Amino acid sequence: MSKILIIGNGFDLNLGLKTSYSDFIKSEQFQNLVKSNNYLAGHLQNIHSDKNWVDIEHELKNYGNVTNNQSQLNLKIGKQALMPNERPIKCKADFVELKNALMKHLESEIKNSQELNNKINQASKVLRCGYLKNFNAARFNMLEPYFNEILTFNYTNFFDQFFHAQEKKNLKIHHIHGSIDNRDIVFGVEDGTTSSNYSFLNKSDHAAFGKTKNVSATLIHASEAHFFGCSLGDTDNAHFKRAFKIISTNELKHSRIKIYFYVYGKQGYRDIFNRIMALTENHVSEFKLINEVTFYDLQEDKEIDQAWLNE
Repeated sequence: MSKILIIGNGFDLNLGLKTSYSDFIKSEQFQNLVKSNNYLAGHLQNIHSDKNWVDIEHELKNYGNVTNNQSQLNLKIGKQALMPNERPIKCKADFVELKNALMKHLESEIKNSQELNNKINQASKVLRCGYLKNFNAARFNMLEPYFNEILTFNYTNFFDQFFHAQEKKNLKIHHIHGSIDNRDIVFGVEDGTTSSNYSFLNKSDHAAFGKTKNVSATLIHASEAHFFGCSLGDTDNAHFKRAFKIISTNELKHSRIKIYFYVYGKQGYRDIFNRIMALTENHVSEFKLINEVTFYDLQEDKEIDQAWLNE
Protein backbone atom coordinates (compact mmCIF):
# COMPACT_ATOMS: atom_id res chain seq x y z
CA MET A 1 0.00 0.00 0.00
CA SER A 2 1.46 3.36 -1.00
CA LYS A 3 0.95 7.08 -0.61
CA ILE A 4 0.37 8.69 -3.98
CA LEU A 5 0.06 12.24 -5.27
CA ILE A 6 -1.96 12.83 -8.44
CA ILE A 7 -1.42 16.26 -9.95
CA GLY A 8 -2.84 18.28 -12.82
CA ASN A 9 -2.17 21.74 -14.21
CA GLY A 10 -3.53 23.45 -11.09
CA PHE A 11 -0.43 22.17 -9.31
CA ASP A 12 1.94 23.92 -11.73
CA LEU A 13 -0.13 27.09 -11.49
CA ASN A 14 0.07 27.01 -7.70
CA LEU A 15 3.86 26.74 -7.99
CA GLY A 16 3.78 29.97 -9.99
CA LEU A 17 4.25 28.55 -13.48
CA LYS A 18 2.26 30.18 -16.30
CA THR A 19 1.01 26.94 -17.83
CA SER A 20 -2.72 27.56 -18.26
CA TYR A 21 -4.30 27.43 -21.70
CA SER A 22 -4.94 31.17 -21.45
CA ASP A 23 -1.23 31.72 -20.80
CA PHE A 24 -0.42 29.57 -23.82
CA ILE A 25 -2.80 31.48 -26.09
CA LYS A 26 -1.19 34.77 -25.02
CA SER A 27 2.30 33.39 -25.62
CA GLU A 28 4.63 34.28 -28.48
CA GLN A 29 4.63 30.64 -29.60
CA PHE A 30 0.86 30.56 -30.04
CA GLN A 31 0.61 33.98 -31.66
CA ASN A 32 3.16 32.88 -34.25
CA LEU A 33 0.78 30.06 -35.19
CA VAL A 34 -2.08 32.52 -35.71
CA LYS A 35 0.12 34.67 -37.94
CA SER A 36 1.06 31.62 -40.01
CA ASN A 37 -2.62 30.90 -40.82
CA ASN A 38 -2.96 27.91 -38.53
CA TYR A 39 -6.76 27.46 -38.72
CA LEU A 40 -6.94 25.59 -35.43
CA ALA A 41 -5.02 28.30 -33.59
CA GLY A 42 -7.26 30.93 -35.17
CA HIS A 43 -10.35 29.09 -33.96
CA LEU A 44 -9.01 28.85 -30.40
CA GLN A 45 -8.05 32.52 -30.37
CA ASN A 46 -11.55 33.49 -31.51
CA ILE A 47 -13.08 31.49 -28.64
CA HIS A 48 -10.64 33.00 -26.15
CA SER A 49 -11.37 36.53 -27.41
CA ASP A 50 -15.11 35.99 -26.98
CA LYS A 51 -14.92 34.46 -23.47
CA ASN A 52 -11.49 35.57 -22.20
CA TRP A 53 -11.01 31.88 -21.39
CA VAL A 54 -10.82 28.63 -23.31
CA ASP A 55 -10.58 24.91 -22.53
CA ILE A 56 -8.51 23.77 -25.48
CA GLU A 57 -9.27 20.07 -25.07
CA HIS A 58 -13.02 20.67 -25.14
CA GLU A 59 -12.71 23.06 -28.06
CA LEU A 60 -10.83 20.37 -30.00
CA LYS A 61 -14.00 18.28 -29.80
CA ASN A 62 -16.03 21.16 -31.17
CA TYR A 63 -13.49 21.81 -33.89
CA GLY A 64 -13.46 18.16 -34.94
CA ASN A 65 -17.19 18.46 -35.51
CA VAL A 66 -17.38 22.06 -36.79
CA THR A 67 -14.93 21.29 -39.58
CA ASN A 68 -17.44 18.83 -41.03
CA ASN A 69 -19.63 21.81 -41.89
CA GLN A 70 -17.95 24.26 -44.24
CA SER A 71 -20.35 27.13 -43.49
CA GLN A 72 -19.58 26.83 -39.77
CA LEU A 73 -15.88 26.64 -40.54
CA ASN A 74 -15.97 29.90 -42.46
CA LEU A 75 -18.14 31.52 -39.79
CA LYS A 76 -15.87 30.44 -36.95
CA ILE A 77 -12.49 30.99 -38.55
CA GLY A 78 -12.97 33.18 -41.59
CA LYS A 79 -10.20 31.51 -43.57
CA GLN A 80 -10.05 30.39 -47.18
CA ALA A 81 -12.56 27.62 -47.90
CA LEU A 82 -11.21 24.09 -48.06
CA MET A 83 -12.52 21.13 -50.00
CA PRO A 84 -14.02 18.38 -47.76
CA ASN A 85 -11.10 16.02 -48.34
CA GLU A 86 -8.62 18.77 -47.49
CA ARG A 87 -10.07 19.64 -44.06
CA PRO A 88 -8.78 16.65 -42.06
CA ILE A 89 -5.33 16.97 -43.66
CA LYS A 90 -5.13 20.67 -42.80
CA CYS A 91 -6.48 20.04 -39.32
CA LYS A 92 -3.88 17.37 -38.59
CA ALA A 93 -1.04 19.61 -39.74
CA ASP A 94 -2.40 22.44 -37.59
CA PHE A 95 -2.79 20.08 -34.63
CA VAL A 96 0.84 18.92 -34.83
CA GLU A 97 2.00 22.54 -35.00
CA LEU A 98 -0.19 23.36 -32.00
CA LYS A 99 1.38 20.59 -29.90
CA ASN A 100 4.88 21.69 -30.85
CA ALA A 101 4.09 25.29 -29.94
CA LEU A 102 2.67 24.18 -26.59
CA MET A 103 5.86 22.25 -25.80
CA LYS A 104 8.01 25.27 -26.72
CA HIS A 105 5.91 27.50 -24.47
CA LEU A 106 6.22 25.11 -21.51
CA GLU A 107 9.96 24.68 -22.07
CA SER A 108 10.34 28.45 -22.00
CA GLU A 109 8.30 28.71 -18.82
CA ILE A 110 10.35 26.04 -17.02
CA LYS A 111 13.58 27.69 -18.18
CA ASN A 112 12.44 30.98 -16.69
CA SER A 113 11.49 29.37 -13.36
CA GLN A 114 14.68 27.75 -12.13
CA GLU A 115 14.21 28.55 -8.43
CA LEU A 116 11.00 26.67 -7.69
CA ASN A 117 12.63 24.78 -4.83
CA ASN A 118 13.21 28.04 -2.94
CA LYS A 119 9.49 28.80 -2.83
CA ILE A 120 7.38 27.52 0.05
CA ASN A 121 3.79 27.51 -1.16
CA GLN A 122 0.81 25.18 -0.96
CA ALA A 123 1.91 22.95 -3.84
CA SER A 124 5.47 22.52 -2.55
CA LYS A 125 4.19 21.87 0.99
CA VAL A 126 1.96 19.04 -0.23
CA LEU A 127 4.71 17.70 -2.49
CA ARG A 128 7.16 17.34 0.40
CA CYS A 129 4.92 16.89 3.44
CA GLY A 130 1.51 15.51 2.46
CA TYR A 131 -1.73 16.93 3.84
CA LEU A 132 -1.60 20.72 4.16
CA LYS A 133 -3.32 20.85 7.55
CA ASN A 134 -0.50 18.74 8.97
CA PHE A 135 2.29 20.84 7.45
CA ASN A 136 5.48 20.76 9.46
CA ALA A 137 8.40 23.02 8.60
CA ALA A 138 10.90 20.47 9.85
CA ARG A 139 9.34 17.80 7.66
CA PHE A 140 9.65 20.14 4.65
CA ASN A 141 13.44 19.97 4.92
CA MET A 142 13.71 16.21 5.43
CA LEU A 143 15.43 14.12 2.81
CA GLU A 144 12.84 11.36 2.64
CA PRO A 145 9.88 12.20 0.33
CA TYR A 146 6.42 11.86 1.85
CA PHE A 147 4.94 10.11 -1.21
CA ASN A 148 5.96 6.80 -2.73
CA GLU A 149 4.66 7.72 -6.17
CA ILE A 150 3.68 10.85 -8.07
CA LEU A 151 1.33 10.51 -11.03
CA THR A 152 1.43 13.72 -13.02
CA PHE A 153 -0.86 14.64 -15.91
CA ASN A 154 1.36 17.64 -16.62
CA TYR A 155 3.95 17.78 -19.37
CA THR A 156 6.44 19.66 -17.20
CA ASN A 157 9.22 18.01 -15.24
CA PHE A 158 10.55 20.17 -12.42
CA PHE A 159 11.03 17.49 -9.76
CA ASP A 160 14.83 17.68 -9.85
CA GLN A 161 14.43 21.18 -8.44
CA PHE A 162 12.71 19.74 -5.35
CA PHE A 163 14.42 16.38 -4.87
CA HIS A 164 18.07 15.44 -5.15
CA ALA A 165 19.06 12.01 -6.44
CA GLN A 166 19.31 10.66 -2.89
CA GLU A 167 15.84 11.93 -2.04
CA LYS A 168 14.28 10.52 -5.23
CA LYS A 169 15.68 7.06 -4.59
CA ASN A 170 12.41 5.82 -3.09
CA LEU A 171 10.13 8.07 -5.15
CA LYS A 172 8.61 6.97 -8.44
CA ILE A 173 7.42 9.70 -10.81
CA HIS A 174 5.11 8.80 -13.69
CA HIS A 175 4.24 11.20 -16.52
CA ILE A 176 0.83 9.86 -17.52
CA HIS A 177 0.54 12.09 -20.58
CA GLY A 178 4.21 12.16 -21.54
CA SER A 179 6.59 15.05 -21.01
CA ILE A 180 8.26 17.88 -22.85
CA ASP A 181 11.60 16.27 -21.99
CA ASN A 182 10.77 13.24 -24.14
CA ARG A 183 8.84 15.23 -26.77
CA ASP A 184 5.98 12.72 -26.45
CA ILE A 185 3.10 14.70 -24.93
CA VAL A 186 -0.37 13.15 -25.06
CA PHE A 187 -2.75 15.97 -25.96
CA GLY A 188 -6.33 15.91 -27.22
CA VAL A 189 -9.75 14.46 -26.47
CA GLU A 190 -11.35 11.24 -25.29
CA ASP A 191 -12.50 8.53 -27.69
CA GLY A 192 -15.80 8.92 -29.50
CA THR A 193 -16.07 12.70 -29.36
CA THR A 194 -15.04 13.48 -32.95
CA SER A 195 -15.69 11.85 -36.30
CA SER A 196 -13.43 9.09 -37.60
CA ASN A 197 -11.74 11.54 -39.99
CA TYR A 198 -10.42 13.42 -36.97
CA SER A 199 -9.39 10.46 -34.79
CA PHE A 200 -5.86 11.91 -34.67
CA LEU A 201 -7.29 14.38 -32.11
CA ASN A 202 -7.81 11.49 -29.67
CA LYS A 203 -5.38 11.11 -26.79
CA SER A 204 -5.43 7.37 -27.42
CA ASP A 205 -4.01 7.97 -30.93
CA HIS A 206 -0.69 9.08 -29.43
CA ALA A 207 2.16 6.57 -29.26
CA ALA A 208 2.89 7.39 -25.59
CA PHE A 209 -0.69 6.81 -24.42
CA GLY A 210 -0.90 3.88 -22.00
CA LYS A 211 2.88 3.37 -21.88
CA THR A 212 3.27 4.48 -18.26
CA LYS A 213 1.70 3.68 -14.88
CA ASN A 214 -1.92 2.52 -14.76
CA VAL A 215 -3.68 5.24 -12.76
CA SER A 216 -6.73 3.17 -11.85
CA ALA A 217 -4.74 0.23 -10.51
CA THR A 218 -2.44 2.53 -8.55
CA LEU A 219 -5.34 4.41 -6.97
CA ILE A 220 -7.25 1.25 -6.07
CA HIS A 221 -4.29 -0.18 -4.16
CA ALA A 222 -3.14 3.03 -2.47
CA SER A 223 -3.43 3.63 1.26
CA GLU A 224 -3.45 7.41 0.79
CA ALA A 225 -4.21 9.47 -2.34
CA HIS A 226 -3.93 13.23 -2.81
CA PHE A 227 -5.47 15.05 -5.79
CA PHE A 228 -3.98 18.51 -6.35
CA GLY A 229 -4.87 20.63 -9.37
CA CYS A 230 -6.41 17.62 -11.09
CA SER A 231 -9.89 18.39 -12.42
CA LEU A 232 -10.87 14.74 -13.03
CA GLY A 233 -12.30 16.03 -16.30
CA ASP A 234 -14.22 13.82 -18.70
CA THR A 235 -11.30 13.87 -21.15
CA ASP A 236 -9.51 11.64 -18.61
CA ASN A 237 -12.36 9.24 -17.85
CA ALA A 238 -10.23 6.37 -19.12
CA HIS A 239 -7.87 6.89 -16.19
CA PHE A 240 -10.38 7.44 -13.39
CA LYS A 241 -13.80 5.97 -14.12
CA ARG A 242 -12.98 2.33 -13.33
CA ALA A 243 -11.09 3.22 -10.15
CA PHE A 244 -13.78 5.48 -8.74
CA LYS A 245 -16.46 2.90 -9.47
CA ILE A 246 -14.48 0.22 -7.63
CA ILE A 247 -13.57 2.30 -4.58
CA SER A 248 -17.14 3.58 -4.26
CA THR A 249 -18.60 0.06 -4.16
CA ASN A 250 -15.74 -1.74 -2.39
CA GLU A 251 -15.88 -4.26 -5.23
CA LEU A 252 -12.39 -5.54 -4.37
CA LYS A 253 -12.97 -5.26 -0.61
CA HIS A 254 -9.92 -3.06 -0.35
CA SER A 255 -8.77 -1.29 2.78
CA ARG A 256 -10.12 2.15 3.60
CA ILE A 257 -8.27 4.77 1.53
CA LYS A 258 -7.48 8.24 2.82
CA ILE A 259 -8.34 10.55 -0.08
CA TYR A 260 -7.59 14.27 -0.13
CA PHE A 261 -8.91 16.74 -2.72
CA TYR A 262 -7.35 20.21 -2.89
CA VAL A 263 -9.79 22.66 -4.49
CA TYR A 264 -9.83 26.39 -5.09
CA GLY A 265 -12.84 28.16 -3.58
CA LYS A 266 -16.53 27.34 -3.68
CA GLN A 267 -16.72 26.78 -7.42
CA GLY A 268 -13.65 24.56 -7.35
CA TYR A 269 -15.25 22.41 -4.67
CA ARG A 270 -18.52 22.17 -6.58
CA ASP A 271 -16.74 21.24 -9.80
CA ILE A 272 -14.79 18.42 -8.12
CA PHE A 273 -17.84 17.19 -6.21
CA ASN A 274 -19.84 16.99 -9.45
CA ARG A 275 -17.02 15.09 -11.15
CA ILE A 276 -16.87 12.61 -8.26
CA MET A 277 -20.63 12.19 -8.58
CA ALA A 278 -20.23 11.38 -12.29
CA LEU A 279 -17.25 9.06 -11.81
CA THR A 280 -18.94 7.10 -9.02
CA GLU A 281 -22.19 6.93 -11.01
CA ASN A 282 -24.06 8.86 -8.33
CA HIS A 283 -22.63 6.88 -5.43
CA VAL A 284 -20.87 9.66 -3.53
CA SER A 285 -22.50 8.48 -0.29
CA GLU A 286 -20.89 5.06 -0.61
CA PHE A 287 -17.63 6.66 -1.78
CA LYS A 288 -17.46 8.71 1.44
CA LEU A 289 -18.62 5.86 3.68
CA ILE A 290 -16.10 3.35 2.35
CA ASN A 291 -13.15 5.77 2.28
CA GLU A 292 -11.90 8.64 4.41
CA VAL A 293 -12.49 11.64 2.15
CA THR A 294 -11.26 15.15 2.96
CA PHE A 295 -11.53 18.40 0.99
CA TYR A 296 -9.17 21.34 1.45
CA ASP A 297 -9.82 24.87 0.14
CA LEU A 298 -6.63 26.42 -1.22
CA GLN A 299 -8.23 29.84 -1.53
CA GLU A 300 -9.00 30.13 2.19
CA ASP A 301 -6.16 27.75 3.13
CA LYS A 302 -8.34 25.62 5.38
CA GLU A 303 -9.97 22.23 5.59
CA ILE A 304 -13.54 22.25 4.33
CA ASP A 305 -15.97 21.69 7.20
CA GLN A 306 -19.71 22.12 7.61
CA ALA A 307 -19.41 25.81 8.46
CA TRP A 308 -17.54 26.36 5.19
CA LEU A 309 -20.23 24.41 3.29
CA ASN A 310 -23.00 26.42 4.95
CA GLU A 311 -21.61 29.75 3.73
